[in-house]
Amino acid sequence: MIQQGITGKELSIFSSRLNANKFPIVIDWLSKGLIKPEKLITHTLISSMLLMPLVYLNRIKNIAAKSYSLFLNNTNNGE
Repeated sequence: MIQQGITGKELSIFSSRLNANKFPIVIDWLSKGLIKPEKLITHTLISSMLLMPLVYLNRIKNIAAKSYSLFLNNTNNGE
């Protein structure tokens, strides 16, 4: 499995610290069909956004406000 195939589609893979350094083994299991990835997917961003649009709009608004505030602070400090 090529890394670009994973990251190119914005797939996030999370593991616990108890399973560190297991990615090669798990990727091998996936390629052999020993693991069913559809049973491991906990959520997808698009379906979550469609089910709870106001939550995501508020998150985007907050991120934009923080970014704008940081921009203003950096601009004013440069004078």
